[in-house]
Amino acid sequence: MRPSAVSMSKEARVSSPGWLLVVLLGGQAMASLDGAIVNVALPSIARDLHASGAALQVTVAGYLLAYAVLLVAGARLGDALGHRTLFVAGLAAFTGASVLCGAATTIWTLVAARIAQGAAAAFMVPQVLSLIQRCFEGVARVRALSRYSAVLSLGVAAGQVLGGIVVTADLAGSTWRAVFLVNAPIGVALLAAAWRHLPAGRAGARAFDVAGMLALAAPMVLLVLPLAVGRELGWPVWSVACLVAVAPALAALVAVERACLRRGGEPLVDLTLLGDRVVALGVAAIMAVMAGFAAFAFMLTLHLQGGMGYSPLRASLTFLPYAVGFGAASLCWRRLPSGWHAWTAPAGFALLAACEVGLAVAFGAGPDRWPVAVAALMFGAGAAHAAAFAPLAVAVTARARPEQAASLSGMLSTATTVAAVVGVAAGGGAYLAVAAAARGGSTVAFQVAAVGLAAAMLASGVAALGAGGTQAGSRIAHVARRRRRLRSGPS
Repeated sequence: MRPSAVSMSKEARVSSPGWLLVVLLGGQAMASLDGAIVNVALPSIARDLHASGAALQVTVAGYLLAYAVLLVAGARLGDALGHRTLFVAGLAAFTGASVLCGAATTIWTLVAARIAQGAAAAFMVPQVLSLIQRCFEGVARVRALSRYSAVLSLGVAAGQVLGGIVVTADLAGSTWRAVFLVNAPIGVALLAAAWRHLPAGRAGARAFDVAGMLALAAPMVLLVLPLAVGRELGWPVWSVACLVAVAPALAALVAVERACLRRGGEPLVDLTLLGDRVVALGVAAIMAVMAGFAAFAFMLTLHLQGGMGYSPLRASLTFLPYAVGFGAASLCWRRLPSGWHAWTAPAGFALLAACEVGLAVAFGAGPDRWPVAVAALMFGAGAAHAAAFAPLAVAVTARARPEQAASLSGMLSTATTVAAVVGVAAGGGAYLAVAAAARGGSTVAFQVAAVGLAAAMLASGVAALGAGGTQAGSRIAHVARRRRRLRSGPS
């Protein structure tokens, strides 16, 4: 159902809320897909551009690093300069950088264009949640946030499928270049609609926190860069030193932001958000499920193409039931009885763990022997992923006041990006280490890693239970207070 104009926030009314949501989610989908769709194209890129493994890692890491470092800054600049202005500028730059990626003739030209893509996405993506928070209220906001959470994570899952299809199709002989060039017509269409349907205006933020941006960039670089390329390079000393320096860099960030607040400024990172139990536990659980999926997708892709000899298309189609399950659950979970919503995420983590153990067993026996079971388990894992992710995203974003929308948007986007890098580094590293040492090679490595992921998902469900229980308790307390007021009558 299309959100009605009556349900729009007083801060930013628009005449076509449905088209507003289409434009915003279209931009979000482009960025989400691009972070994953390139993975399937990496073997073709290596052959065409004569790229080493380390160069391919930098191609992926460059996008993620620029994206993670600039996300929060992009969110706050949207407050200062206007969300429509930043969204359109970021979308235009992302579209242009995509064309440069598709036209690259050397690996380092591609790396530079990927970094530009990541920076552009960092300015565009935070405006999506900020505008949803400011333009919708009530039931319309909950519905919009549900669709946002579906696109945010489904884009990553669908990227695995679309990447294999596009590369295999070899459109006009473009091979891997099509995964980037397909953004051009989509970006132009979204740009044409954005100026018409996105509301103008700005939130009126004070002076931009430059010190906070630099303080935030330090731990992001220190964490993301070594995790993205350290394994490929054999974990040199500098990569370990960077990881050790993350903790003091985070402490410095907290000190800088608190000093900014004492001076009466507006910190880049709103630390008060993490003081909310629902937000803190919810963000932790969201990071866990995103890290788990990133690790799972990375390991399964390597196992299917390397261990089992699948083609890119066949490997990518293995993820199709996952994407379908995720999309279906993302759109339908709101139809559950409202009393169940707070417990949907913990149940999703439990189901996800069960499906991962089931997949470990099925792949041990051979997926060609049990194709229906594998498809059913992939569908269940996708649905469980959505059940774990979507309610948490709605619960967390519902806790933010409109003026906190930019900070929360940047925080969530940064958290999910960093979680994906950590998931690939930890899960992928474990898989590769077991594959090299175990007698069963890739199959045993996938089984061990899948069972390990299942245990991590069960543990993460505790954080989701805490967030859900707090949210449910708050609703019960609110209803009780309202009933007491009604019984006592006007004072």
